[in-house]
Amino acid sequence: KEKLKALLQALNKEHGPVTIRKALAGSLNIPAVKAIYLAGIDNVLELAHDMGYSTLEDRDRFGLSLTLGGGEVKLIEHANAFGVFAREGIFHRLSPILKVEDKDGKVLEEYEPQEKKVLDPKVARMINNILSDNSARAYAFGERNWLTLGSRPVAAKTGTTNDYRDAWTVGYTPSIVTGVWVGNNDNSEMKRGAAGGVIAAPIWHDYMDQVLGDTPVEYFREPKIPVTGKPILDGQAQQKITYKIDKASGLLATEYTPENLIEEKTYYEPHCILYYVDKDDPLGEAPKHPEKDPQFKLWESRVVEWAEEQMATATEPIDNELPPEESDNLHLPENRPQVKLITPTNNQTIMNPLLIARINATAPRGINRAEYYINDILLYTNTSYPFNLEKRIDFLDNGFHNLKVKVCDDIDNCTEKSVEFNLVLEEKEPAARLKVSLLEPKTGLAVSNIDFPLKIKINLTDKARAAKADFYFLPEGGDKPRLITSIQPVENNQIIGIWNKIPVSGTYKIYCEVSTWEKQTAKSDEAIIIVNNIEKNQE
Repeated sequence: KEKLKALLQALNKEHGPVTIRKALAGSLNIPAVKAIYLAGIDNVLELAHDMGYSTLEDRDRFGLSLTLGGGEVKLIEHANAFGVFAREGIFHRLSPILKVEDKDGKVLEEYEPQEKKVLDPKVARMINNILSDNSARAYAFGERNWLTLGSRPVAAKTGTTNDYRDAWTVGYTPSIVTGVWVGNNDNSEMKRGAAGGVIAAPIWHDYMDQVLGDTPVEYFREPKIPVTGKPILDGQAQQKITYKIDKASGLLATEYTPENLIEEKTYYEPHCILYYVDKDDPLGEAPKHPEKDPQFKLWESRVVEWAEEQMATATEPIDNELPPEESDNLHLPENRPQVKLITPTNNQTIMNPLLIARINATAPRGINRAEYYINDILLYTNTSYPFNLEKRIDFLDNGFHNLKVKVCDDIDNCTEKSVEFNLVLEEKEPAARLKVSLLEPKTGLAVSNIDFPLKIKINLTDKARAAKADFYFLPEGGDKPRLITSIQPVENNQIIGIWNKIPVSGTYKIYCEVSTWEKQTAKSDEAIIIVNNIEKNQE
């Protein structure tokens, strides 16, 4: 009863995109119909002829339903065809009589083996591997089913025709094939649920168990699975596709989406196989117009509908979230702020150490902030109306400088305006050279993953001259420092940088470089630290 219940549940369930292994092992009907369409009915019938079927010669009678029982076959020929798999592609002609002798033992007639290669051995081995994989069919038949013989490798396939008129099980070892058919001689329907795995498989199992007995165990040869480079042909039923997504809208990023609001997300995008494969050139490029295939719209619509239903009925988060179809509708040219830089004007001479900048700005979503840059280095960010600037700039050298204001709304729709100004201040004493001291951590410190995020603290002799502070680490034996974090603008003499990501175990130098407004660089002393016992989140 448990086996019957499991089988009926599998038959009544939609599995979505599945691999060939799962579809064949689980006797799924829809993938079988799609497989005969992809392979071509004439090709399938030609192979069936080569494998000894004599009842499928009138090819005009058959369509896609052939794979669901739309053509009559003889049990003996069916079993012999499976023998081609067992013999790794070799067909042997059927012969009910092996030898005829007279009363004196004289051989009057004797069967002469005639064999013909009708299938690539590599293909046969892959089929044997699938049909002998009990774990692959467990989702449909359960782990304990009639298609196994303990530890002895056996390959088996069930089949059930419409209205339960025919129930099949054919299975084999490398040396013996057994086929079982169950049905009514008048072709009337059996009871619902009389599937091959339920009423034919137990007969097959008991017969094979009796015949094989304690004979030596035989093993199928392992197949060499080819790698095509096309995921859909290499066993990935659902394709992973990465999209750039706008964090604000959750939609597809566009040319207007700010870089800092773009994230890459990977989706299991639902498509039928015809989206990726041209059935007439399966190893070629994906079709540019898959909709030209007459089956595409039907197959594709069912896959997409299944995926949408999974999302709609999910009671907890699932991995196959559907990618957005629409593009970012928040970052648009019409949503950018309108900005006018009132003062200073372009090429204005400034003789006051206090730089005063006035702007007039509006935006559909309102103004979130105004960022002011001197020579492309951030000087100040104002988040309060009217978003103007008043900052001393006597740390700058006399001469021309660029002032840029970047005005943004809450989702980084931004507009920039810039001017050149000529700074002319009274001559002043040359400033002492900027010095940077590393306060924390002390050299020789040993840390572990629990110490991260790690604080790095420096001290400056003159914060006004510092434009930007870059914190670095360098692995022992390495020659390329890696940036930990960058801080600008510099607002205090003591600055703290945070090292968030945990490095692998090892010895590291850490230090800080501070860039001045005069485009000079001041470097701190170095501290050597030892990182131990890192187990996770390593970079």
